[in-house]
Amino acid sequence: MKYEIINPSDKCFITSGDERLAEIVCVMLGNGSYGLKDENGNTVLCVLEPLDISEEEILYIFKEKREELAKVFLSFEYADKRTSLNNIQEKSFRLGDNLKER
Repeated sequence: MKYEIINPSDKCFITSGDERLAEIVCVMLGNGSYGLKDENGNTVLCVLEPLDISEEEILYIFKEKREELAKVFLSFEYADKRTSLNNIQEKSFRLGDNLKER
């Protein structure tokens, strides 16, 4: 599913088959200040909404779903040409590459 990352910069998207992974990527990219909508326009994560996740779930995801998480980061795309100085894609690709390398 394609998700729109709600942010004050350019319109952008990530793709994920797992909504939880999409939420984690959104929170990590925006340090908690971005929201997330699914391809049907439904809000999945509100701007500044804390992610309700346990330490055990985070550890599981980063250990067992690391490759899937990396793919979500690497799926980042802008709707149009980037106009903002804030380069979310660069951060997303860097985080995805770091996850792949480990």
